Amino acid sequence: MGKEKHILVFCPLYPPIMGGLPNHAEQFNAALAARGYAISVFTPQLARSAAAYEQRGHVKIIRFPAWQVITNYPLPRIWSPRFWRMWRELTKNEYTVIISRTRFFFTTPLAYYFSRRHHLRWMHIEHGSGPVYLPHVLLGFIARSVDWLFSKLAFRRADILVAVSRAGGEFIRRIAPGRPMEVIYRGIEVTHLQAIAADTSIRAGHDYKVLVGYVGRLVYGKGIQDLLEALASVAHLPFVCCLIGDGSERTYFESLAARLGLHGKVLFLGDLPWSKTIAFMKAVDIVVNPSYTEGLPTSIVEAAFCQKAIVAADVGGTREIITGHGDGVLFPPHDRMALATALAYLIEDEPARRAMGKAAYENIRSRFSWDDAAICYSRLL
Repeated sequence: MGKEKHILVFCPLYPPIMGGLPNHAEQFNAALAARGYAISVFTPQLARSAAAYEQRGHVKIIRFPAWQVITNYPLPRIWSPRFWRMWRELTKNEYTVIISRTRFFFTTPLAYYFSRRHHLRWMHIEHGSGPVYLPHVLLGFIARSVDWLFSKLAFRRADILVAVSRAGGEFIRRIAPGRPMEVIYRGIEVTHLQAIAADTSIRAGHDYKVLVGYVGRLVYGKGIQDLLEALASVAHLPFVCCLIGDGSERTYFESLAARLGLHGKVLFLGDLPWSKTIAFMKAVDIVVNPSYTEGLPTSIVEAAFCQKAIVAADVGGTREIITGHGDGVLFPPHDRMALATALAYLIEDEPARRAMGKAAYENIRSRFSWDDAAICYSRLL
């Protein structure tokens, strides 16, 4: 395909890795490929099952050798001859624009270097809405330093800036005031989502209990410890909470759940493919997201499309999905008492759950379209 239609994406995480960013990246690529773009994705090879080279229609995926400093923070194995062979292969193609995602990943400076070395425009898509958060003192200092450096690089040097939420746009403006920037909401594959049936098997043995679901990484910054503490305070109520996802703190959270006496009340299900995650989400009664930071949380958008009652921390772009006025419950991050109160209310009130789920769907059903998003991105490209 000609130069005018070829995009090179430096993507820090990509399927089969699960999460909001890889989900957005994959569906974004499919939407633009449907409009005639050829897309090459340069991404870390983190899953052993993932091929180094993969072609999906007009999307070519190149997975380079990488290692993880912490879970889901990959660095390229620059000492590997295979990395440099793949890098040289990139230089043999002609591109119109380079794209990077989320400023604090190492793929951001790679995108910057490649764009300047080959005199190409650089689009940066920011998924975050605030500084990174790690509880460890030394790791937290290192993470904040890298974040500060890469934020200035991406927000002040990129030729095209896009935020996936208004909250992310405000974050960009604080670091790079005056820079032109667009806010473009992600889309949802509605037809595919609606075709997936609820996985009622997860209700086996829990027929008379309310199912609470969490979908996301099991790391401290997602507020899992707050969720477990809140659940322990309402453990007398008839519920089971299922957590889908994995992460570096999973073992700690499992031991915390045991110490809190939540045996049989909290189930850790690990990572699941997207279709099974949606089938799970359709089967639960309440979807909860206690995260400390967010851009535009994909799990909450999907929960709204599934017409589920939502309880979420009021961070990042979450308020752009639900308002907290009849379409879900928003609570201050870190506030375990408010989280417990919201969960207790919805566990005990089925009509309220149904009404909130319907209101959430009505609020967002026309606002998250990949067709609309692709038009906006095409205009910038």
